[in-house]
Amino acid sequence: MKRKFEMVDIIKKDILNFENEILDSAKYIFGNLEQEDIILMLNDLILDKNIEISSIDFMETNNELLIDEDEEEDNLDEEEAYEIYPESKVHSVKITYKTAYEDLIDFLKNIREYEKKIIIRNIDINNNHDGNLSGSFLMDFYTLDTVDKYHIMNDGYNFFYYGQDLLDHDDINNPFNSYEEFMDEEDDEVEDVLAGEDYYIEKRIMTDLYGFENENIFFVGKPKDVYGKVLLDTNSIQGSYSNRIEYDFIRPREYSEVNLVFEGKPIEIKRQPELISISVYPYETNDHNIGIILIDAYGKEFKLSITSQLALNKWNTVDIIPPIEITYPAILQRIYIESNSFSDKLKGDFSFDKLQLLYNEN
Repeated sequence: MKRKFEMVDIIKKDILNFENEILDSAKYIFGNLEQEDIILMLNDLILDKNIEISSIDFMETNNELLIDEDEEEDNLDEEEAYEIYPESKVHSVKITYKTAYEDLIDFLKNIREYEKKIIIRNIDINNNHDGNLSGSFLMDFYTLDTVDKYHIMNDGYNFFYYGQDLLDHDDINNPFNSYEEFMDEEDDEVEDVLAGEDYYIEKRIMTDLYGFENENIFFVGKPKDVYGKVLLDTNSIQGSYSNRIEYDFIRPREYSEVNLVFEGKPIEIKRQPELISISVYPYETNDHNIGIILIDAYGKEFKLSITSQLALNKWNTVDIIPPIEITYPAILQRIYIESNSFSDKLKGDFSFDKLQLLYNEN
């Protein structure tokens, strides 16, 4: 009997090791993909980009073995290779485009930073001599149907199957429209315009995310000798309290950081907001950078900067536009304040209140 219990433990460890190996692939490879899924993905990648796509051509799919270069074994015949390595279905898509150089670079950067691996090959670039570039490129999407069973979360592995129709979208922008046409299609009855951003929000409805009404926040300094404390402040813009942080970096360094870390029930953002809004009250002037840290559904950390230009001794409501690369639901992990390049301004004093989300409700 003792031996059987020991065998159970060994099997559990083996299963965990296998899951870790599977996760290495699941993190970067797509699950089952249909053509409509790829079109929606491309729409997200070009959102708010001044890029015109004139055609999307789907090539015939082909199968390739996913052979890790670090694990590739010599002298394997074809039958042995198929027994060892998983076979991936490759969807190849040819995109014909027209855009400015900077927007093409931004688009390619979005592809490179996408949470799943997308291969770009056969790039063709032509100078139109009108300030724009045109051409085409081929994109490869490597898929394994079994990847759909693995969803990466902070607490390990959760099995799931897609249950949402990816075409169930009420507000999809047409990727075949030029940027100017896209702007012309927007509703003329606009209640709010975000300064500095080339898009409109028809109805500004804010949703409360966190009110800073309790002490479920603790201080973490980096390096460890950085001093600071977090306390409730009756100076608030909403409710009875805000959370105030007072800190001292002690001495100039190349990099120092203080954090207001949220504990207790996770602060969850369930779907993509148009923006995240937070109110900040500076009690003294400094050049420190402020921002928030989000952890998305795949455990990827996103550092979103607020601003370093805040009016002194008054509440400043600051809007943050989250990148479209975030996979939801996402968790608000902490607020950070950082100092760079041996700044001689060592102390800071801020209050934070009224964390809200803005969704585009038509």
